[in-house]
Order: sequence, then structure tokens, then C-alpha cells
Amino acid sequence: MLNKWLFNQNKLKTNCKLGISRIKLLRNKKQIALKGFRREVADLLRAGKQGNARIRVESVIRETLLLQAFDTLEVYLELLAVRVELLAKTKEMPPDMMEAICSLIYAAERISSDLPEIAVIRSMLASKYGGLYKDFAQAAASDAHYREWQVNEGLVSCLSVEAPGAEQKIAVLESICEEHGIPFDAAATRQEMGQGRLYQPPARPVGVEGGVGGLGLQPSWGATQFSAAMTPEDGGAQDGTPGAWQPPRPEPVVQVSARIGVPGDESRLHATMHIAAGDGHRSPRSHCAVLEPPATLHSTP
Repeated sequence: MLNKWLFNQNKLKTNCKLGISRIKLLRNKKQIALKGFRREVADLLRAGKQGNARIRVESVIRETLLLQAFDTLEVYLELLAVRVELLAKTKEMPPDMMEAICSLIYAAERISSDLPEIAVIRSMLASKYGGLYKDFAQAAASDAHYREWQVNEGLVSCLSVEAPGAEQKIAVLESICEEHGIPFDAAATRQEMGQGRLYQPPARPVGVEGGVGGLGLQPSWGATQFSAAMTPEDGGAQDGTPGAWQPPRPEPVVQVSARIGVPGDESRLHATMHIAAGDGHRSPRSHCAVLEPPATLHSTP
């Protein structure tokens, strides 16, 4: 792929000029599109659709960065077109041309679909300097090694695929609101987007206030029994914090049986109440009534 186009100074100069012309056309198209994107964001803000506006503003940022990248690449292409004769006469890469050459190679890996000429230029430059600088084209285009080849940091930022940060979005939203005369509260927007909000741990475990999980549900008998078992004498710490859990000691159970009748009804239901009594050393922990269905229905003769 790299040797598809061998170095030719006339073809290199031609592709540099074609690339400059294409950048000018793309710049006009994207500037028109950018105005439309900014207007759409302003309309969303007027309609109170803040969330949609914060998403749509990413298109504004992306197009703005791409326009900045085009400006940088245009300068490099003009420099390369002027010094193409110098490149043809020298075997080594001129030190003052390293940034332009390697930045064009870096950009070719990312926007060659918009600028096909830059892919041809990359191939020619890699063909010329690939023998002297082994794998320099791959290294210059790599996000891990581009700094070693003096690739323009601003160009790298403009071509980054990472999502814009919150502060970047807020700055663009504020600019759009100022342009269209829309009131904008940057502090409130920053708070809504989670910026400057300090995390505070809950004051109490979830579910202690308002029932389990805040749903208004009360703990089950098992949960109450477990909580009661975690006392200092059952293995918990003296300050009330849980220690090594031990199963609760069995307690004597008092069984009370009764027949429950409904006036005017011949049927009877048998109910058994189990009451957990104290063990003589401490007060009863809890009382639980359980209705058990009878084995058979007792009817009144």
C-alpha cells in the first residue's frame, strides 16, 4: 500500500495543489453545515430541550475541529508544494520539514476519505523515506509514537475520535446562546452535567429510613431476626457494629391454639400463635404470630 505511489516531485506537487483546492471546497461546505448545526442547537435551547441541545452540540464541535484541521493541513500542503524540489534533491528528511511531512502522514490515516490526495502524498513520502527511516510512516501515524516524529499536537486534538468534554460543550453552548440572544445559565448546566458536584456518601445504609430500599417495605422476620442476633453477646462488636455472625440461640416457644369463628358462619378456622419468649436472661426480642391453615375444616354441628 505504501509503495503504490513512488516518489515523483511533479505528481507530489500536483497532488498538493489538488489537496489545497479540495480543502477550500470542503471548507465552504462545512461552514454552511456548521451554521445550520448551530441554528438547530439554538432552536432546541429555545424550546427548552436542554438534553437534546447538549447532544446536538457535539456535531458543532466536531465540524469546528475538522475545519481547524483543514486550516493546518492547507499550510502544510502549501509548504510541501513550495519545497518539493528540495525534497527531491535531498536523501534525508529536512529537520524543518519533519513536522509537515509526519503530520500529513498522520492525517492521511484519518481523513483520506475527505481528502484522497493526502493518501497519495502519504504513499509517496513513505516510499522516499521508508528505506532510511524504517517504519517511520507507521510510527508517525500511530497514536502511541506520533510525538517522536513531531506530529502537530493541535492537529492530533482536532482529529481525535474522543467525545467532547463537558466544559467544551458548555463553552460552545454559551457561545451559541450569546449569538442568538438566548439566556444561558452556565453554572446550572454544569451542575446538571455532573461537573463540580461532590460525591457525598449516604448518611445511613439504604433501606433504614422509609423501609427497605426506600420503597416503604418493612424488613422480613428473617432480616429482623438476623439483626437482633448481631448483638455484642452474639458475636457483634461492643459498639454495635457487626462482628463474626453466629446463628441465634433457640428460644422457647409458647404455642397458643384457638378456634376463630365468624358470626353467622358455620365454618371454623384453626389458628396457632407462636410467641418467642425470653430465655430468662433478657427480654423477649420479638413476637411473631403465624396463622397456619388447619389440616381439616372443623364445622359446627
